[in-house]
Amino acid sequence: MQRRRFLALSALPLLAACGGAEAQPSTSRRYDATGVITEIRRERSSITIHHDPIEGLMPEMTMPFEVEEASLFDGLSVGDRVAFTLTREAGGRYVIRSIRRR
Repeated sequence: MQRRRFLALSALPLLAACGGAEAQPSTSRRYDATGVITEIRRERSSITIHHDPIEGLMPEMTMPFEVEEASLFDGLSVGDRVAFTLTREAGGRYVIRSIRRR
């Protein structure tokens, strides 16, 4: 009986330490969008797009987005109309996962 009590009491600090931890989402929500490129900043892995309304996310506006990989810039120029997929990450970051000219 004392052994069970000892084990139960010794587990309390571990359980208390885990109590404040938040579960992280396993996947980010993906959104499909279209727009026109207004600026490309390869050195910052950033692209600014005047995008159409993104359903369930935001109205039409011009804003910068992070780009997942530098290779996504290949073949793109300012003024190109594009279709892209982005995710909303923890902390409110928006990251473009794929992009192509339309």
